[in-house]
Amino acid sequence: MDTIWIQSDRWQLLGLGHKAEIIDSAVQAAYQGANLADLLMLESDVFIKSYGLGSLATPSFRGGGASHTALIWNGFNLQSPMNGQRDLSLPMMSQQDQIRIQSGGSAALFGSGAVGGAIHLNQHPDFNHGLSVAATQHAGSFGQLSSNLSASYGNSGFSSNSSVFHRQAKNDFLLPNGLNRQPNAALSQQGVQQHFAFIPNAHQMIQVWGNWQQSFREIPPPLTSHSSEATQEDESLWLAAAWTRVWHSSTLNMRSGWFRDVLLFRDPSASIDALSQSQTFIQEAEFQHRISRNHSINLGVNLTQQLATADGYEGQAFTQTRPAILISHILSQKGKPYILTSSLRMEMNGTTLLPPTPSVSWAQWILPGLKLRSQVGRTYRLPTFNDLYWSPGGNPDLLPESGWNGDAGIEYHQTLGTGKLKAELTGYQQLIDNWILWKPRASFWSPENVRTVWSRGLESSLNIRQQLFGLQSSLSTAYTFTQATITEVASARNRSLNQQLIYTPLHQSRIRFRIEGSSWYAMYSHAFIGKVFTTSDNSRFLPGYGLGAIAAGYTTTLKTVTIRTSLRLDNVWNFSYQVIENRAMPGRSGSLSLTIQYHSPTHN
Repeated sequence: MDTIWIQSDRWQLLGLGHKAEIIDSAVQAAYQGANLADLLMLESDVFIKSYGLGSLATPSFRGGGASHTALIWNGFNLQSPMNGQRDLSLPMMSQQDQIRIQSGGSAALFGSGAVGGAIHLNQHPDFNHGLSVAATQHAGSFGQLSSNLSASYGNSGFSSNSSVFHRQAKNDFLLPNGLNRQPNAALSQQGVQQHFAFIPNAHQMIQVWGNWQQSFREIPPPLTSHSSEATQEDESLWLAAAWTRVWHSSTLNMRSGWFRDVLLFRDPSASIDALSQSQTFIQEAEFQHRISRNHSINLGVNLTQQLATADGYEGQAFTQTRPAILISHILSQKGKPYILTSSLRMEMNGTTLLPPTPSVSWAQWILPGLKLRSQVGRTYRLPTFNDLYWSPGGNPDLLPESGWNGDAGIEYHQTLGTGKLKAELTGYQQLIDNWILWKPRASFWSPENVRTVWSRGLESSLNIRQQLFGLQSSLSTAYTFTQATITEVASARNRSLNQQLIYTPLHQSRIRFRIEGSSWYAMYSHAFIGKVFTTSDNSRFLPGYGLGAIAAGYTTTLKTVTIRTSLRLDNVWNFSYQVIENRAMPGRSGSLSLTIQYHSPTHN
């Protein structure tokens, strides 16, 4: 008999009241050669603050900043201890297995920084599938070339998935003046990823993950300048292991990870040669027990240790140790599709006990096809090492950001003959106090707890799948309204009071139509991003823009060999736009991918 291992993570157990979206494999396949930011920009409610093709790209959920978004890699919160952010232009789509977008704060589950939302990247084992080897070559506009080689093997007790990639690009697209091309924007990137899973017996599973990635990129100048000599090198090594033991009504998960990141920024014209390094150690143990038919508990302990050194710290090394405990109760009514979870996280920063972060999550099917859900919880974000210790400007007296968030939503599911319909509407509010803001001083910038931000809004979506004449079609639409205003400032003369946060669009919408046959697919995606203000008093703004993309693919199978070709056109309407003021974005571009895969199944 084939091995079937059913596994759910902490968020799936305790966060069902949150809005969540899984980006399916069919959509991911249309982004061969792209990075994570490219996909999220068109296929999610996340606002991506991009500095240009191949440059820094950071996420924003519900009016929060990049440091308010947690990146959860196989269950580990990997926000940078130095600046609290993750550059989403670095993770490649060829290296991702499952991508889940979770909206709303989840500090009780994942700790500091999980304020506006979280992006979950997971690699799952695939048993019983035999041997598979695939090679992909991708080529596109502006000198884009990427190659990916992957191999996987699985039998009843073992699973292995390996991949290696190389990517390069000139990124020399034509600037808005129509005369010059983007200078100093080349990129070179490579990486290796490995995942092992073992099942020694029917009650245990051991998993090991490894991810190494290195990139070198030139930093292009803003449109107000004509040249740049700046470069940046990034290197990351993430290693983790997990052991799961299952009993009749209990599960024990133990996990450990080591994560190292290195960044080297050089700018000869400014005599800058700055090296930054950080290491994070995470150890976790989590025990789940079903007390009775309707009651379960979840007990967890976490120890996070962080170390960072940087030239900006004047050669000093700083450390932070954060032990935490998590206690959760799950009430579920099996006869009535109903679940209520309450969680409490207690965490220390060194010897300082942080305020407790409770949360409550609820979901219930009230009628066939009609589901209600809601959640409320406390959130917080500790100051980063850069906030505290950067020289000059670091402020060791900063307070943690803290606040409350909540949302309520309704989902409607309906079968339409050979198709399905899903509609969703969510309203939310979020309050963040002691927001940390870097402000200019006489000759440098320094952070302060200077304001309170209130975010509220609506998120709606409609998804329809229909099968007709042997074809499968799907239509997905979404609209997001985000009002994030500053409700309290340190000075009465501050003109940002009651104004929309900069680089926070009030309106976002997207639509995707896909049609596929037995061996081909075609897809059109379009995202509209409303205007964003670029000054805190809302006196200046960037106009809204619309981005369209077309993707198509064809698959043919010859015995044990599968050949897949795909074509993609981005910014098909050649729209001239800026996401960040004075940072150029490319016009129309295209790419072509070819994948050859050999698959030889085994039977046990």
